[in-house]
Amino acid sequence: MRSVQLLGSGELQVGAGPDAAADKAFSLDAVPADTEVKPLTASLDVISEGRSVFSVAGLVLKKESSAPSLERFLDPGVDGLAPVTADKTDSDLIGALAYKLTVGAVAANTAKATALETILKLVSKAATDGVTSEFSLENGADGPLPDEQAYIGTDADEPTGLVALEHVAEISIVAAPASPHASTTDHAAIVQALITHVERMRYRVAVLDGRDNEVETRALRSGIDSTRAAIYYPFVTVADPFGPGTINVPPSGFAAGIYGRNDINRGVWKAPANEVVLGALGFSKSINTARQQVLNPIGINCLRSFENRGHRVWGARTASSDPEWKYLNVRRYFNYLERSIDISTQWAVFEPNGERLWGNVRRTVADFLLDEFQRGALLGGKPEEAYFVRCDRSTMTQNDLDNGRLVCLIGVAALKPAEFVIFRIGQWTADKRS
Repeated sequence: MRSVQLLGSGELQVGAGPDAAADKAFSLDAVPADTEVKPLTASLDVISEGRSVFSVAGLVLKKESSAPSLERFLDPGVDGLAPVTADKTDSDLIGALAYKLTVGAVAANTAKATALETILKLVSKAATDGVTSEFSLENGADGPLPDEQAYIGTDADEPTGLVALEHVAEISIVAAPASPHASTTDHAAIVQALITHVERMRYRVAVLDGRDNEVETRALRSGIDSTRAAIYYPFVTVADPFGPGTINVPPSGFAAGIYGRNDINRGVWKAPANEVVLGALGFSKSINTARQQVLNPIGINCLRSFENRGHRVWGARTASSDPEWKYLNVRRYFNYLERSIDISTQWAVFEPNGERLWGNVRRTVADFLLDEFQRGALLGGKPEEAYFVRCDRSTMTQNDLDNGRLVCLIGVAALKPAEFVIFRIGQWTADKRS
């Protein structure tokens, strides 16, 4: 009995989604009577702009197989599937196979994220020994970029977009690195959606990408006023992960990572600036001191390259017109304080609202702030200069007590970054007395 490895042969029509299934099918000659049909296997090599961006071999169209299988790409909406098995010799049992193959986001040299969606429809009868075919996938569609509503999401059984993030309390940083690839109008709308989200969630900040163009970035900044948002410019140049050369990518992902690294190494109270941008080969635009002095005061945080010091984030301002919340670390530190105190005083809910409870709350909060002061997170030479905590009759009215409200007043002296380091040098004569 002859043995056959059935790989497939014929024509392929490429579509952009389930509705674009191929009308043309793979067809083979009738199976000889002495042919044993083995599992249908395939190798996939996706080529984009002349280079391989995705490759996988030994895919088996067989549910029972332990090998990598196209079954994981199966479109649940396709009916009439008939997986090929090794113990069947009746070619009539090898029915129509329809698979939806999705190869995730693929970055091309243009830095444009592409999604390759292909519907393969295979009708097999049999083959002669060693039949192997190669298929060129052409005329695929990237699909539309997500719009504002896609980012906002929906609150269905399985929430999507920013709505889904509302169900995760631990999130403190939100970014949308793909948004600058959208049109200027759509990008601005997505930025506003991010700001609306963090304002509503209170304890979060939005890391915003500028455009890869200074004029457009300044125009984007002019439409923003939020203490819970920070905008970064320009794009970061990195090695192309899919081949030789470099690509420019939005900076928000790098900025968010620097926030996390800075929080661990130093603390939330330290400004996430003058920090090395790991993985950066450079930036799409060169920012010198003159451009820095124009962009920094209006709240655009620049990424700059320094000789012998590498590539660094050189700004830590919010996109706010309020001078009290000018610095990003102050906003994030207060988010941290508020969230920490909120969680640590939940035990007070439904307790008798009297002097004993007020004293316990004062001690709980004061102990927490004392620890912050000792870590160097607060301004002042002694605790009395760094913070105060009041929770007594002076902070609550009888109306508050009658309506079940406990009001605790907390004041904190936050550290602000030494954004400008100034040295004054004078000329002294030899006989100048000190």
